[in-house]
Amino acid sequence: MNYTKIQEMVGLENPMLTESTRSQLQSQFEVSAYRRGRAVASAAVIGSVPTPWSGEFDGTTTWPTTTEQRFPIYSLTKSFIACATLQLVEQGSLDLDGLLGLWLPDLPFAYQITIRQLLNHTSGLPDYGGMEAYQQSVKNRPGEPWTDEEFISYTCGNRLRSTPGQTFNYSNIGYLYLKILLQSITGASLADVLRDRIFTPLSLKSTSVHTTLEEQATLVSGYSRFLTLGQSTDVREIYHPGWVSHGLIASTALDVATFYHALFDPDEPIISYDSLAEMREFVKVTERHPIFRNPGYGLGLMVDERITGNILGHTGSGPGYTAAAYVLMNPFGDPITAAALVSGEDPDHADGIVTDLLTIAQEQ
Repeated sequence: MNYTKIQEMVGLENPMLTESTRSQLQSQFEVSAYRRGRAVASAAVIGSVPTPWSGEFDGTTTWPTTTEQRFPIYSLTKSFIACATLQLVEQGSLDLDGLLGLWLPDLPFAYQITIRQLLNHTSGLPDYGGMEAYQQSVKNRPGEPWTDEEFISYTCGNRLRSTPGQTFNYSNIGYLYLKILLQSITGASLADVLRDRIFTPLSLKSTSVHTTLEEQATLVSGYSRFLTLGQSTDVREIYHPGWVSHGLIASTALDVATFYHALFDPDEPIISYDSLAEMREFVKVTERHPIFRNPGYGLGLMVDERITGNILGHTGSGPGYTAAAYVLMNPFGDPITAAALVSGEDPDHADGIVTDLLTIAQEQ
């Protein structure tokens, strides 16, 4: 698939996508976005039709929206990190089942956990999301994030949360370890690694890793009450991307959909067939999910097993924004990919939009 062509075809006056299908996707998107709250949202669908669809919705009526507007995608960043890690495995620089200590011996518990366990959240490493110290630090100094060393020191403690390889326990620290690993092996920053290995090859021209508060000003406005004691505040002005320990990607819905679709492209894959098979191999997740019926987690991918076709992708949420992107492995045709990025904090908002769009797209 020509990924540069995907970007170019969206703006055509009379693309191959029928007007009826385009109208149905736009209408469903507007209904889905409106009924879930007054927010700015952008969405895209690839794979079910000859050309991609991309749309936007402004439930606030306070500023114009376009499909080129960028949102932080929070934990969707994990899928990009996993993809880059698997590329290094393909090149022989890493071994999925090798102990982390072979490459980063100084990290806590490095000789007890493997690369695979970091990727599928079975390493046993704790997480900082529910820690009072983390939440208070974000509120008290949102513009001054912890360093990598502080994240590890404040979170890890003296023992693992569970025995490595036994239990799924979501851990942002595990993906911080992977970020450090990518940077150590390549000698480049995460921003450069993902740019050279994923963004540029897929022509994701509106996608980048944010590392400064100044870069946040380029995003769609997102408001949160969490950071300012109940007062709704534009997080772009105060929330530093460094508070996302593993790195924070900013992107458009079309770029996000393009990336996830590329993972499953049989003609020009961004990773090999064997790597994709490893990525799709999942462990069971016991936590309930608002949409998934049989939730699991692969290597940087959330997985839902269904008779009508497995769903794979990721969600992300944080101050001011939510995001979701799923690929439906259609048993009756090619994969269908949908992504939604929303300026709002309802964790199910983007999830719901993507599910509704996949339903429409699958019927075409």
